[in-house]
This record gives sequence, structure tokens and C-alpha cells, in this order.
Amino acid sequence: MSIPTPPPSESMYATPEFSPPPPANETNGRAIASLILGIISLGWLIFFAGLGRGAYIVATRRHAPSPHPLAAAAIVDLILLAIGGIAALISVILGHQGLRFAHRSPTAEGRGVAITGLVFGYASVAIVVARVVILVTLIALGA
Repeated sequence: MSIPTPPPSESMYATPEFSPPPPANETNGRAIASLILGIISLGWLIFFAGLGRGAYIVATRRHAPSPHPLAAAAIVDLILLAIGGIAALISVILGHQGLRFAHRSPTAEGRGVAITGLVFGYASVAIVVARVVILVTLIALGA
């Protein structure tokens, strides 16, 4: 018996079929930025929450003959609160943009990261609103 030989047009070695690699997943930079700013703002507001006593003491004091020693602490507290609030608002905005980007693009990743950034951002906004409400209430009551 003899070994069958392939026809002359076919090669003995088949050429491999190459397919292009699958498309790479897109990085969702807005979702990542939202998460980072949300963590920073939440940590910032929680860390500096205890420093707000100076603002409450100065705000509730009536007819001070001289500047209260905690007046500088009150100003610093309001500045820190503003910085945390701005970071929280930017985190919420970027989180919504990242969530929309992840929803519209089929290869985009980062939906969970965007949602986590939104949660941290909204928690920070809630802390800022609560501290402002407490401060305004103390000023109004004069306690």
C-alpha cells in the first residue's frame, strides 16, 4: 500500500487562520476619578468633622467684646467644609458621566466603579448639608 499524496494545488502544511484580537475594553477615566474624589472627600469630611466645634462656639456667642480665640478655627473649619463639599460635588458629576459612558459603550468598563464613586460623593454631600444645617440652626437659636 502506498501513502496517498495530496493534490498538487494543496499544500501539505495548512496555513493557520489568524483572526484579529478582540477589541480592548475602554478605560472609564471619569468613573475612576469619581471614585478617587469620593474617597478623598468622604475621608476629608470625616477626619475634619471634629474640628467644627470652633465654628459652632463662635457662631453662637453673642456680643463678644473681643475676638474669640476660636475665630480662626471657625474660618479654617468653613474652608475645610467648602473644600470637602466641592470635591463631593465633582465626584457626583464625574460619577454620573462615568455611569453614562459605561452604559453607552459596549466595551467600556467601570460601571461598578462609577456607582461606588456616586455613593461616596452623595454621602459626602449629605455630611456637608448636615453640618451646614446644624450650624445654621445653632446660629438661629443662639444656643
